[in-house]
Amino acid sequence: MVADDTADATGTPVGADAIPRIGRSPDSELLIQQSHSSYILGYNTRKQHLSNPRFRHTLARLIDGEYIADTVIDGYGQPAVGPLWGTEWYPAELEWAEDNPLAGFLGNDGELHTDRVRDAFREAGYRYDGSKLIGGRA
Repeated sequence: MVADDTADATGTPVGADAIPRIGRSPDSELLIQQSHSSYILGYNTRKQHLSNPRFRHTLARLIDGEYIADTVIDGYGQPAVGPLWGTEWYPAELEWAEDNPLAGFLGNDGELHTDRVRDAFREAGYRYDGSKLIGGRA
């Protein structure tokens, strides 16, 4: 609507796919404000295995935050270790340049390394029966 000159501004978020088009338009100005919203993956810790912090930690390592930020939201996001990420209250020792210091991804570029995943689950106290993950100590 702004590009068609039927509106002067938009107060609603635009999708990442529209940002390059807005930025290239000589008749539009792109104003960017950092969102205070976040996406959080939570676990029902009342369920078997999810109550085990070692299991949850290994699950967290199956998600490539950098890959998601780059491919799903077209680079307009940044993975964080915790809800205070990017604030003055975030501990400096948890900041990272290349890899999450608490839950580094067990692969590269969104692709899991199966052997590393198996080793991580074994380190968490689980074992395999063929290709099936079983057991685990609490």
